[in-house]
Amino acid sequence: MDVSCLFRRSCLLLASLLLFACQNGPDSRPLGTQPAPRSIEYDWMSVASWQEQHQHQVTEAQKGEAQWVFIGDSITAGWNGPLWASEIAPFKPINLAIGGDHTGNLLWRLEHGAAGQLNPKVVVLLIGVNNIGHLHEGPEDIFAGVSALVEQLRQTFPEARILLNGVFPFEQSADSPNRAVVQALNQRLTSLGDENKVFFRDYGHLFLEPDGSISTEIMGDFLHLTPKGYERWAHAMLPLLRQWAAEESPAHFYPASHQQLQMVGRHLREEDGSIRLGYPGVSLRFNASAKAAWLWASASGEQSYLEIRVDDRPSRLVKLSPQLQKIPLFADEIAGDHTVSVLHNGETWLGQVSLKGISLDDGELLSPPPLPERKLLVLGDSVSCGEALLRESGCRKNSLWWRPGLSYGWLLGEELNAQVHLVCYGGRGLVRSWNGKTDDLNLPDYLELAIADPDQRPAWDHNQFQPQVIVSAIGTNDFSQGIPPRDQYVASYVQLIKRLRQLHPQAQILLTEGAIVNGEHKAVLQEYLNQVVRKAEDTKVSFTASNHYPGDSCDAHPPANKHRQMADDLKPVVEALFNQTQKTPPP
Repeated sequence: MDVSCLFRRSCLLLASLLLFACQNGPDSRPLGTQPAPRSIEYDWMSVASWQEQHQHQVTEAQKGEAQWVFIGDSITAGWNGPLWASEIAPFKPINLAIGGDHTGNLLWRLEHGAAGQLNPKVVVLLIGVNNIGHLHEGPEDIFAGVSALVEQLRQTFPEARILLNGVFPFEQSADSPNRAVVQALNQRLTSLGDENKVFFRDYGHLFLEPDGSISTEIMGDFLHLTPKGYERWAHAMLPLLRQWAAEESPAHFYPASHQQLQMVGRHLREEDGSIRLGYPGVSLRFNASAKAAWLWASASGEQSYLEIRVDDRPSRLVKLSPQLQKIPLFADEIAGDHTVSVLHNGETWLGQVSLKGISLDDGELLSPPPLPERKLLVLGDSVSCGEALLRESGCRKNSLWWRPGLSYGWLLGEELNAQVHLVCYGGRGLVRSWNGKTDDLNLPDYLELAIADPDQRPAWDHNQFQPQVIVSAIGTNDFSQGIPPRDQYVASYVQLIKRLRQLHPQAQILLTEGAIVNGEHKAVLQEYLNQVVRKAEDTKVSFTASNHYPGDSCDAHPPANKHRQMADDLKPVVEALFNQTQKTPPP
């Protein structure tokens, strides 16, 4: 066959294909499954601007540095500010989202360089709302587009775990027809999750009010998240992402019991080198010269918070979960020296905390900061634990309100340059709890425990901490159900004094009635405590009266400013006691 014949046959074949296309019309697949660049000029974004953003992302992706990939539309593109910087940036993320994109736009961008040289461990995907608003597609067509995108991501990033977010609800009213579209779509998207490489999670309920409506505090325009909305999304999503990160083998890992990681406060050292704790104010401190540092931690419940401070930067709170989390502490371009403090803000009954250890990038631990020679032991109830120090609007009490670092005992330690152990339990007293129960862990019981756990009751080795001064501020809860019998109460307190003296032979013991109790109960408790001092027949036991510092309409506990006043009241008395211990020769 000659060349001219081949050419004629090729022309006939091309003509046949063109005729078939004309007869059958354009591609009948859903638009969201067809890769396509942005082609519509919007008031809020031109096609040229879209192309510029895409090219910038291509350039960044070519570096191949990111370990977490966030990809989607404007809701994902809106990640910024302190939350991203503190909670996500240390994991080396890249944001490949562009506002207004639908699934077809995202498919096109992945085919045209957005994947770059990336080999991420995690991909966070949220897409689909613009398929509703711009393409006017229904649940089936959108599902097809998201399915195609998930498959593309699996091929492009075969080593990554994909967190597929359900499309968030939008529009104010729960009765909006688009709410039904979102619900139907998310029901279909559940089938894409295999809990191996693709994990589907629907966090939409986090953004709804009890009646199903959406507040402008969460979505300012009933579509895009406010900072408070991003906070809710982050708190729900990050524990899973951190769990995945924690499953990696960390380089330069130091167990929490390492000698250069300094613990202040009662705690338990576990066989695997981790540390378990429950009392408020227990802290881990260390110095390091490194490029980045992470804390590995978990909790027995969902109400435990750690307060993290690095150098002189503002402190930040991290909520723990039962899953092991890799919590970023600092991350810099080059290695440098840093001082880190991690403070437990909760109580045992809110959840026990497990600190697994610290991992460093390009660095090492340095000698820990020196501890003050003075030691102060504060015994008490919820006030001493720092409960409800910082109120939230609306008076909806939660564990964020606990701030032992602002409690009167902690402030005393800072003012007098002393180590502080807070041994306290909310709602408990000397002989009975707030509800009159005598079989709970009350002060004589939890005094002996490393963690105030009523089931395990792990013993505390008192030789680990020998205070020069002990402040006992107990009694409020004993009087909450009326006035307890004088003889029983005084005798029980004298027994407590004798136990303290056995444990700490040289300590000055200061009794006080606390800030909340008032009126007749205050007068009676003061009388009881004066009798305790007389009957103890111990020259190192004294009593000082407390001023009344009530709470407010939100909560009966004194807020932070009242704790400052309480510390100011006690400071000269406690300082004098420290000075007396310095004059007393050792046994």
